[in-house]
Amino acid sequence: MQKKFILVCLLNFLVAASMGLVLRYVFIQPLSLNFRFLTHGHSHVAMLGWVYLMLYLLIVHHFIPDKKPIYNRLFWITQLAVVGMMISFPLQGYAAISISFSTLHIFCSYYFVRLVWQHHKTTSLPARYLLKACLLFMLLSTIGVWCLGPAVATLGQTSAFYQIAIQFFLHFQFN
Repeated sequence: MQKKFILVCLLNFLVAASMGLVLRYVFIQPLSLNFRFLTHGHSHVAMLGWVYLMLYLLIVHHFIPDKKPIYNRLFWITQLAVVGMMISFPLQGYAAISISFSTLHIFCSYYFVRLVWQHHKTTSLPARYLLKACLLFMLLSTIGVWCLGPAVATLGQTSAFYQIAIQFFLHFQFN
């Protein structure tokens, strides 16, 4: 695992933590920013730029013996999506640009699952089963994301369907 990839993940963590500090500071000193938009940016950078990409690196390091260049390229494309969300969510919230970067990240994760499924090597059967289960749960979680558009279009953001879609995504992501 190259040091620069870990540093990128740590930089994402630093940005997410800084956004979190600003979110807390707003309760002490009001700032002219959209709290909700910054919250979206903070959560996306923390989950997708820090947690997801560190897990990406750990999976590649431990399960992909022949380090193929495609994993490096995919890492940088995924990081581009994270930077796009880092900038666009605080500026516009859920809108065309931020949704485009989020969608790019999802497609990158689908491709990552495909690559790992093809290239993983382990002698431990339990490790193989757990890896495959984690990849399948990640794929399954995105059903919640794809339900958000129809939920907002038909019933709105205050509907139970919208909240269930978010909780579905988050619970399968965390598990």
